[in-house]
Amino acid sequence: METKKFSVLPKGVNAKYFGKSFEETLKFANTPIGRTAIAIFEITVDKKIAEKLSDNTEVDPIIFKKGTTIIFAEDLDEFNNAITNLELKLQEEIMLKAKALIEFGIEGKTYEGDLTGEKLRPAFNFGNNLLFSGAIVSKTHEYMPKQQYEVDILFFTIYDSEGYNLAKPLMFSGKNMAIQTGKWIIGIAKIIDYTFEDL
Repeated sequence: METKKFSVLPKGVNAKYFGKSFEETLKFANTPIGRTAIAIFEITVDKKIAEKLSDNTEVDPIIFKKGTTIIFAEDLDEFNNAITNLELKLQEEIMLKAKALIEFGIEGKTYEGDLTGEKLRPAFNFGNNLLFSGAIVSKTHEYMPKQQYEVDILFFTIYDSEGYNLAKPLMFSGKNMAIQTGKWIIGIAKIIDYTFEDL
């Protein structure tokens, strides 16, 4: 959110979804699909503009009991201009950040999934059978097998003291980590540098 404006990815869903409750949004962020979120913001929007642009179709009602608001891509500029306050409420889930060299298609296995897009979210093997999800963030739009790419990795599920205490002893510069989808190794990441956010 460096621009302080909401947007959609070129090849992503053509809309932005907003929860109406912090607690419900946090609950969604802790689901397997919700772990794409790396921060939670609270916004205040001009009421008339919000009512005009909002699609209030219920999505995931088991989690979002207070409802959701959907803003379509073509309305996001007007919506962004109507925001009167934007406040970061939670970012602790980005506790561990790493810079790494990654390579796909090792050990005779080629990753046949979608390697395009700015963010990939596989699991990383820290050792001791400990795997954490991580978002690979890069300007690269296509990752070719058996080529190295320098990227940032955000370990957004390491957000409390339990995760911190598990991961910290296993993290060091120069460490090689298997990149996995389930039990399958799809690549390797060599850690160049890393930082832990303050608890």
